Amino acid sequence: MSSFILDDDSGADPTRENSRTFTGLNAGTYTVTQAAVPGWDFMALDCTIGTGDLALRRATITLAAGEEANCVFTNS
Repeated sequence: MSSFILDDDSGADPTRENSRTFTGLNAGTYTVTQAAVPGWDFMALDCTIGTGDLALRRATITLAAGEEANCVFTNS
C-alpha cells in the first residue's frame, strides 16, 4: 500500500485544511485536481514524484507498491 499527501505550504487560510493524506492506496496512477478557489490565484504545483500541469491545476502521480508522494499546490 502507498500514501499520497496534499500539503498547504503556507497555512495562510485558517478556514481550509492545511493538508490531506491518503494512505493505503494501491499501486497505480492517480490524478488530483485542485478546484479554483475564489479570490486566490493558483501559483505553483510541486510534487516529489509525478507530473504537474499548472494550467489545469492538476497533478498525475504514479505510485509503486509502498511508494509515497507529496504534492504542494500553492495559491496566493
